[in-house]
Amino acid sequence: MRVLIVEDDASLALFLQKGLKLEGHEVAWVGDGETALARAEEYQPDLIVLDLSLPRKDGTEVLAEMRGRFDGTAVLVLTGRSRVEERVKCLNLGADDCLLKPFSFHELTARCRALLRRREHYADPVLRHGDVELNRMDRKVMRGGRAVVKPDRPPLPLRRLPFSSVTYREPSDVDAT
Repeated sequence: MRVLIVEDDASLALFLQKGLKLEGHEVAWVGDGETALARAEEYQPDLIVLDLSLPRKDGTEVLAEMRGRFDGTAVLVLTGRSRVEERVKCLNLGADDCLLKPFSFHELTARCRALLRRREHYADPVLRHGDVELNRMDRKVMRGGRAVVKPDRPPLPLRRLPFSSVTYREPSDVDAT
């Protein structure tokens, strides 16, 4: 899964990045609110771990804009703001969960897994047409139960784009038989 960490505290962000990579996730990190919006557009994460106290644009503003653009992306808010009203505001703006700082890394990863599990439950990650299957989670294409790759070539470099399921670089790499 792709995770985007939006956190201005570099030491915390690097700790989260390292830990989430060890959990098997692909992780990117940005340190401010404005960059977060651009990076989310480019990176297309499955989960965003969002701090609220950010430079250049507050986390609540980022959350509101992200919900307008990336409605299907899970958002876990990290906050040091202890007032219940702040967390309720985030949930009402579209956050899927909130975690108060300081927090246990084990709790954070458990919450991430739960959010991603819920997303997987509601949306089948496999698109099917005839005997062709596209697994959006594993980013693999199968035809007739076999991977669609040439033996001397690496797997197709699939990437996510808005309004598109698959993009590929070289049409000659696809074995049409």
